[in-house]
Amino acid sequence: MGAVRRRLTGLLCLRSLCGVRYEALGAALLAAVGVSTLAAPAQAQDDAVSAGCRRVRASAESQAFLLAAPILWVEGVHVPRVGDESGMGLIGGTDAYQLRAALSWSPIDLARAVLMLEQAGAECDALDAAAVIQRFVEGGDSLGELPARRRERDVLESARTDIDTILAHASAQLDGGVGTRQDLSELEAESLRLERRAAQLDGEIAQMIEAGQDELDLVGALRELARYEGRTMDAEEQRSSMRRLSPWLVSVRGGILPGGIAGAQTDWFGQIQVGLNLGIVGHHLAEDAYVEARRDELLGDATELRGHVHRMAGRLRAGMDGLRSELGHLDRMIELQRAQRERLAGLESADVEHTRALIDLVLVGLMADRAHLETLIATRESALDAVDHVDE
Repeated sequence: MGAVRRRLTGLLCLRSLCGVRYEALGAALLAAVGVSTLAAPAQAQDDAVSAGCRRVRASAESQAFLLAAPILWVEGVHVPRVGDESGMGLIGGTDAYQLRAALSWSPIDLARAVLMLEQAGAECDALDAAAVIQRFVEGGDSLGELPARRRERDVLESARTDIDTILAHASAQLDGGVGTRQDLSELEAESLRLERRAAQLDGEIAQMIEAGQDELDLVGALRELARYEGRTMDAEEQRSSMRRLSPWLVSVRGGILPGGIAGAQTDWFGQIQVGLNLGIVGHHLAEDAYVEARRDELLGDATELRGHVHRMAGRLRAGMDGLRSELGHLDRMIELQRAQRERLAGLESADVEHTRALIDLVLVGLMADRAHLETLIATRESALDAVDHVDE
């Protein structure tokens, strides 16, 4: 009973979003239907909740208030001069209008209100998860680019000391009469090219972070996809449960009959109605078919989020061969540069030393490019493996 009371209090006080002003109303509604209340602390609305979620909840709460609350009736009834006692608190045979007040309430409507709020909560979770997935799908073609650029930048930064050493040695040799100004200029130009690339990477990384690409996480997006699909089905099942209540009619009504009319004394009257639509069996079978069809649609329809994720993964997969081919090309270039440097290892001259220094600088750029591609490929391979397992 305690759990029921807490749930009903939460329903009528709308604790998830409402402030203190709704607590008294919730208590009054519960008192009207004869359920004792528990004091429940109010919770302020979370500003971080999306506008779409607030809209869904507010819409559900506006209906839940009306469904859960009893209806107050005030009636004026004129009974014809036929019969005597009507059995409904009416007195026949008078010219006066009889006034009476009544309350009516339906436990079926209360159940609908509970289901409606649960549906709204599920829809909110689904909306939040869908927003994460949508952001990922929109930026998914850039998956891995940010960590790849960071790795390339790290390689360039780690080589900064070696680059400075090469330039300082070449400058000292020129001061000592070894080498030419043209040799030093070539080394400085290659060093400036690497510095420019590092600065370019800093700008690109900052732009990607500003665009939210540091939040691109396919594994996290797939977790959100599972949450979206699960909570969407929860909401659909709540809708179906509400519709399954439609064949039932349960109503409780009672009121008072004021005295003083035709000598009548003050009295009360009451009525309980229970009805069942005989189409309930076919109705429930159709609802079962609806839930099953919605689940199949959610998992298999190309317009659903799962379809968008798979299409994005397909685009990434289509580009993997090109990335691997480019990495192989870089590896061959690095091999050629290293082989050339090894051939110069036993030679000593100003030209040879300059060529070795230039090869070292070129290798820094090539290794940075390789680190970029290697990280990009590894990130996308891991992501695509996760997509391949999502349906298992």
